[in-house]
Amino acid sequence: MAKKIKEVIDGDFRYQDYEEETQRWLLKIPPLRKRTPEGEKVKFEDIEHLVIQITKKYKLSMRWINLTIIKDEVPWYSVSIVNKEHERVKTIYGLTMYELYAKSALFMFATTRERG
Repeated sequence: MAKKIKEVIDGDFRYQDYEEETQRWLLKIPPLRKRTPEGEKVKFEDIEHLVIQITKKYKLSMRWINLTIIKDEVPWYSVSIVNKEHERVKTIYGLTMYELYAKSALFMFATTRERG
């Protein structure tokens, strides 16, 4: 997986540059690029659809979405990405469900491309 994608997946949407960089990477994924009008943010529903398609085709899926409040202030969602053997491959973190799904979609898409 490209170093830059890993940085985006591990980044924090509280910083504007990570959100913008995530959008740039999402738009490199052909189905998302086709569905997103120029200059607009990728829709949550389109990201969700991509995750479902990857899960069906490659048996790589999101499991166990959790919400944790850190020091009574910052809510963090986390999700485990698992393979077809139900082994955890990666844990993704996000402040919103949009961020969680966007990062998961990037990770899952990049992982399927590495497999060939």
